[in-house]
Amino acid sequence: MRWLVRSVALVIVAAVAGLGTVALTSRNDLERANDDLDAAWERVRPDLDARYDALGRANEAVRGAGGSARRIVGEIDSTLARWTDAANTRAPVATQIGLANELEGLGRRLAATIRDSPRFETDSVATAYADFERAAVDARDLNRAVDHHDLARGGTLRRFVTGMLGNGDVPHFAA
Repeated sequence: MRWLVRSVALVIVAAVAGLGTVALTSRNDLERANDDLDAAWERVRPDLDARYDALGRANEAVRGAGGSARRIVGEIDSTLARWTDAANTRAPVATQIGLANELEGLGRRLAATIRDSPRFETDSVATAYADFERAAVDARDLNRAVDHHDLARGGTLRRFVTGMLGNGDVPHFAA
């Protein structure tokens, strides 16, 4: 019985030492990857702000045209508010990219709504939505930084440890 207790204790100590080693060896790579990700995000964020300002104007034009687009208009309003709040509170980059992806999807849904209803065939809606479309964002550097962050997190065990240390998955920006 005593050998069982010693064996279990030895396994626990070995596991803790292994996890500690993984955490220590991951730290420098992850710090560099996090710094690169933050820098790439800071470069693309102003372009995204301009793009989502244009989405807000397109959303207002649709609201002004009236009709049955209340649901999509409300969803865009809500997500734009969360986008602004995430910037103001310095939310994690992963959260902000998730919101950007949500806004991109809502922008596509707004386009379908505009396209499918003659009520929205107005100059103000067309101009506002065209401004949103023209405000394209080049996120290749950001997505490369996301890839680098993902690689720095390593394999399954290392991902488990780095996830516990606050370095979880970061989504790609999908414009």
